[in-house]
Amino acid sequence: MKKIAVIGCGLRGDCYLYHLRKHLKGDVELVAIADPRPLAREIFLKNYGNPDTETFSTGPELLEKWGRKLDGVIITSPNAYHEESLIPAFRLRIPVLLEKPVATTIEQLRRIWEEYIKSGNPPVIIGFVLRHTPFLARVREFIERGDIGEILTIESSENMGPPLVSLYLRGWRRKKEVAGPLILEKCSHDLDALILLAKSRVKRISSFASLTHFIPREDASLHCRDCRYRDTCRYSDLNIAPYFIESSRKESISPLLHQPDLCVFNVDKDIPDHQVTIMEFENGILATFTIAMDHPYTTRYLHIKGTQGSIWGDLSRDYLRITRHPYPGKKSFPTQEIKVIHDGSGHHGGDRPLTEEFLRLMERKESFKKAGLKEGIEACLIALVAEESVMRNISLKLGRFYKEVFGKTLSSIQETSLSPGEDTGVNFRRIRG
Repeated sequence: MKKIAVIGCGLRGDCYLYHLRKHLKGDVELVAIADPRPLAREIFLKNYGNPDTETFSTGPELLEKWGRKLDGVIITSPNAYHEESLIPAFRLRIPVLLEKPVATTIEQLRRIWEEYIKSGNPPVIIGFVLRHTPFLARVREFIERGDIGEILTIESSENMGPPLVSLYLRGWRRKKEVAGPLILEKCSHDLDALILLAKSRVKRISSFASLTHFIPREDASLHCRDCRYRDTCRYSDLNIAPYFIESSRKESISPLLHQPDLCVFNVDKDIPDHQVTIMEFENGILATFTIAMDHPYTTRYLHIKGTQGSIWGDLSRDYLRITRHPYPGKKSFPTQEIKVIHDGSGHHGGDRPLTEEFLRLMERKESFKKAGLKEGIEACLIALVAEESVMRNISLKLGRFYKEVFGKTLSSIQETSLSPGEDTGVNFRRIRG
């Protein structure tokens, strides 16, 4: 029987336990949970615990009590508090599933990496759910097969619809002190996906961010209940759709979905509502990443341009289109449209495979699909340097930041995390020309 604990009883912690629920009735036992909120602990106990499951207010308290008796720990506390639980888990060499992002500052990343190396590289997987989606696997399949030739540019975007915007602007994620910058908290796994596709480290970054839409309005109130626009505003407590949760578990966690009655315009915040980041990779690939709030629906768009064709995709619609150069003497462009199929779990089929990776991690089974701590830190580092580019209004090279975080181990850090085909089960043959 594997003994696990969860630190942070929020939506992501619930998601992982939900996908472990069949194991909780057999070969996995939830022995402890930690969260400062009594109601959140009560919900987790009711849904996933047993009469012997212990509760704690903080992660360090839980780890001090259970320590080496654990076979695995899931850390999903707010971002600024990851380090306080992660480092003790490293010292105990407990397999860890850590929700992204790894940390909120470069200094935290440095301390975490130092402790990780000092502790002998203990088993850890980062919650970069995009790596586990069939959508990204299919994109990588086309690239590795050579269908679009050599990549020249990548355009990627995160587009936040009203329910997701409401979740961010009404909760703790609107404050950098707890969540870190928006591009870190929301987009670190998008940046990880770009590294995975480019198969190279980022060399240089320029980023631009603004808050121009969700700014204070004198004609609106701080609380929806007092506002003249309550009936018509798409963000009012009457009209906002709940953030997407599988219907089979929505009722059991409804208190966790409750959002405070705050105006998304007038609530205090220190994150932008749109940002563009330009990246130059060491292998010459150029990429842009855009995040924008108030899109009609939440999705990600991806457009990859190569020497022999292009790939365009819409994640929320599970749609990909491959367009290639015409054959000699032909005017038509060979085009292939693909409907990506997945298992229906959250994040477009990524949540269940990611959770299953944690089971394999506890059994010490290696997987090339997972993102380890190096990959987790690298994506966070790019996000934090992008934020510094915004604040200083300059273009920044990544070299010194890599050295600052990884130190003497930098020379052993490989540019790529995976070799062709290792996360899709497909044997690829590189085709050039």
